Amino acid sequence: TISIAGGQNVDAIPASQAVDVIGKVAGVDLPAGSLLTSSNILATLPVPDGYSIVGIALSSSQLPAYRLTAGDEVRLVDTPVAQGEPPTEDPTTFRATVFTTTYDEPNQTWIVDVVVPEREAASIAARAATQRVSIVLDGVGE
Repeated sequence: TISIAGGQNVDAIPASQAVDVIGKVAGVDLPAGSLLTSSNILATLPVPDGYSIVGIALSSSQLPAYRLTAGDEVRLVDTPVAQGEPPTEDPTTFRATVFTTTYDEPNQTWIVDVVVPEREAASIAARAATQRVSIVLDGVGE
């Protein structure tokens, strides 16, 4: 919490309502100590028309060590079957934007929801279902 001088015309979220923003998404970058207002908190990130959200369960070896966050630009890389030979040609890749990340403690996996073009969603979902995908971080979100 931070103190604000009285009489200011600010749309700040009072500390007493902090519980109301838990689980919501920041619509802008919020460095530590930032003032929260109703205009910079969203229920969810918007997903543009023509795009889909695909969830991918990944082990830590399928992800960069850098913690992925909403807005990060990534590539989903088609990987060979377990114990298979490495590809002799560049693997198929898909561009995506991270929507959310969640750690599934009981299964020790990361669930990464990504926003992808609708036309590629089924192909990515099939790779995710067989765990034949890894994520490469190309750009940190805005």
